[in-house]
Amino acid sequence: MLNELYPAGVNPAFKNIATQEWDQRLKPMAKGDLYKITLCVGSPCVDGITRIKAENAAGLRKYEESNGFSFPGFNLPPSVPLEINEFIRGYILARFPEENAMLNTIPEKQRPKYLLQKFKTTFDAQSLRQAIYNAPSGADAAMPQYREKVTAKVKKCIKDTAANLWQQIKPEDAEGRCSSYCTLHERIEKINAEQFMDAVFTFALSRIESFEDWEFYSPLLFLTKPISSTIPSEMVYLDIMDYGPEGNSVAHRNTVGWINRRLLAASKAPEADELPKARDAFNNPAYKMNEKMPSVRVPVLGDVILRSMVKEAPCQLRYGVADYESFPMGDESRRSAKLALESLSQDDLKGKTWDVMGDKELLFAYPRLIPKEVVDEDEYDEVMSFDASPTTAAMTGNDFETDRATFEELSKQVIETLQGRCRSISEIEILIFAIKKMDKARTKVVYYTNFSAEQFMHAAEEWTAACKNLPDKLLVMRDWGDSKGEVVISHMRAIFPKEFALYANKVWRQNGTEYSPSKRVDPLEGLVLLLKEKETGYLNNLLSIFMSNTAPFFAHLGESMHRGVILSGKKGGDKIANPAILALLLYKLGCKKEDYMNSSIFKIGTLLALADSLQYQYCKYIRTPKDARSKTVNVPMQLVGNAMLAEAELHPREVIGTLGQRIRPYLTWSKTDQDEDWRLSRWLDRQFNTISKELDYDSLPTSRLNPEETAQLYLGYMAGCSVKSEKENDTSDPQVNLEANISKGGLENE
Repeated sequence: MLNELYPAGVNPAFKNIATQEWDQRLKPMAKGDLYKITLCVGSPCVDGITRIKAENAAGLRKYEESNGFSFPGFNLPPSVPLEINEFIRGYILARFPEENAMLNTIPEKQRPKYLLQKFKTTFDAQSLRQAIYNAPSGADAAMPQYREKVTAKVKKCIKDTAANLWQQIKPEDAEGRCSSYCTLHERIEKINAEQFMDAVFTFALSRIESFEDWEFYSPLLFLTKPISSTIPSEMVYLDIMDYGPEGNSVAHRNTVGWINRRLLAASKAPEADELPKARDAFNNPAYKMNEKMPSVRVPVLGDVILRSMVKEAPCQLRYGVADYESFPMGDESRRSAKLALESLSQDDLKGKTWDVMGDKELLFAYPRLIPKEVVDEDEYDEVMSFDASPTTAAMTGNDFETDRATFEELSKQVIETLQGRCRSISEIEILIFAIKKMDKARTKVVYYTNFSAEQFMHAAEEWTAACKNLPDKLLVMRDWGDSKGEVVISHMRAIFPKEFALYANKVWRQNGTEYSPSKRVDPLEGLVLLLKEKETGYLNNLLSIFMSNTAPFFAHLGESMHRGVILSGKKGGDKIANPAILALLLYKLGCKKEDYMNSSIFKIGTLLALADSLQYQYCKYIRTPKDARSKTVNVPMQLVGNAMLAEAELHPREVIGTLGQRIRPYLTWSKTDQDEDWRLSRWLDRQFNTISKELDYDSLPTSRLNPEETAQLYLGYMAGCSVKSEKENDTSDPQVNLEANISKGGLENE
């Protein structure tokens, strides 16, 4: 990850997007609301408890030396080792003994809700306070051990950690003071952990006058959930109330900024002549190499710790060195990498420099100029401005459903933006890397590549063309409109690279109506297909997996089209994306639609589609009463062509003979059909004749179809016959033409 981030951190134009540099020990507060506890001079030492909204708490930070011990924000365990629900139950039964009988009649899962409602409707502050005062002494035999453990944690935060922080940021003169924080420090020095906890307990209890007060203060008094490996606690931030009209409170961005500046100044590198002469992996001074690597809080993943060669990986010890000795990283290099990750992952750059790629996986992409001898620094600035360049959005399409922007539109926007910023896009390099959370602690780079913007342009153009490598009939799909009964036409679009794995990992069941998720295809495979040339074996493997998972859906989609049924709902996206993926893989294998549409395998699929359509027409006018045709058609559960698809995969030659037997009644009927759709029946009859004549029986495989041939079979089945053949007007008997091939199949069978 260091190699991927360092180039961005040292780019002179990076200042355009660079966020404020934070000391690595000053970490953001966890998401959510935050209690603000204000300290005063008197006794008890707490004079206020309020709530900081999550949007305001997001700008605050805490000084954290080790996990769980921080200041002035930290996690405060409740004073009483008793769950809120248990306390309410005991309180209600003590106050209303007759409820015990009622409670036994209520199912166990519904009792907490009943007790809470009873507690709310009979709320009495005086009785409650008395019950709480009694709770700590007799509630739990483990109270002394709990109190000792909690006090030790609080002491570590408000005394030890606070003292260490003060040693580094204490001002040497009045000009460098932050009055509110200095006042907080003076007050925290005069109290101990027990006094602080007692003051919080006393203040919270004294403020409970209503049920709403109880809801606010009770998490500071009682456990909100059982104790497991850790004690449940609430996030608090210490502050003062009397900071004056001219200053800022401790829980303010400016005060946090002051602490950060003081910390950075305290950790400033010494003068050049005092630095060690040794250099690190990036040719920077080998200074503070053995200190803990910094961490960065990024969206979705949470805290990401930058790592060098960690000694926990046994392979790192093959040469007898690990950690900073294996890959030396000085303080300057570490700070550059940390600043780069913080800046690239800013919330407002989502879709431009970063985006969500998979489960616990983020994709980063940013352009930079390829260095030359003479480079205008202003030009660097322009290229590093990401405001109008949706680089990662073009690869993930995460907001596709909301803004309806297609891959073609977004990739075009990226190219046009870069073209407007540089004389030649060949001089712009796009760096891409993806990181994934492997477990709670470790984050790993799972993909890295770089290429020129010109390469991206060509890759995007090829990708768009490849996704439309489909017969004309599959380039549009009927769909339901916004109003009831409205039918609209959806045009085939190029999928986003992220969508490749999303749809390829759906394992459809045999009837093609439901699926189970799979993780066989990596979320980054689509990006690899977009940017890299891959060998035939790799593409065939992907096609094999995709056809194995998706063939039932294609069979279902094709039969629905032959019945005139519109697939919608959760399958609406699949009927657009899956054919596009099939077209893409065939295109990458060099199989263009001009070629595969003339193959015998494709024509078998077309014959099966025609068989479906003929049978549907037959059922509509022979099996269905005239007065019922407008509502429903008496059709079998599975049409004849659809039923033979699986057999066609295994024995493509033999299936022709079977088809000839099964289709014979419908061909015979079509010649005599005089109903309102007789022209359609005749047309299907002629198409059957034409395709069966064009079918080259001898070119058909004698064994099971390979993945590429299977793809052609299903494309032929879905597309059917939509374009009039030159031989459409051939008046010869289709049955004769078909039987010519059937006879060959029959001989094979014999």
